[in-house]
Amino acid sequence: MPEPEFDTLGAGEDLYETVFKVSTTLTADLDLETVLATVARQVGEAMRATSCDIADFDPAAGTLTYAAVWAREMTPEDEAYVGTVIPLADRPVRLSVVCERKVVEYYLDDPGLDPIERKVMEKWGESTAVEVPLVFADEVIGILGVVDVDPQRRYGDADKALLQ
Repeated sequence: MPEPEFDTLGAGEDLYETVFKVSTTLTADLDLETVLATVARQVGEAMRATSCDIADFDPAAGTLTYAAVWAREMTPEDEAYVGTVIPLADRPVRLSVVCERKVVEYYLDDPGLDPIERKVMEKWGESTAVEVPLVFADEVIGILGVVDVDPQRRYGDADKALLQ
């Protein structure tokens, strides 16, 4: 039986309206930390996600550093995650996001899920996630990730269009 697929942008949520809000945020504030936190919140809310994070990519070091985290219910652990550095060697699936510029989806109920990603998702109580590369001047500068705790959640075309 095929998995149900549904887009999470509601009938009242317009893709262009969301893109406009995020674009306005990017140009309205000069404090990068504030901009990234606001973008994470706006994307998370538009996606009706449990959480959203943004990580900076350092190709020379081969690392991701979490620059912003938003969650519907922020915990001290969520807040403390900002600044966490993850070597890509520890999370090899993410190489396809930063090196191949792929949108990668993770589902805890997928028997083929990478064991490392499964362990991380279980630790944080996550059921689904999608990650996209952040590109500026034709260079990957980071990753934007959206997470949900709903095991039925699947990311549809409208979701992916918003994230890309």
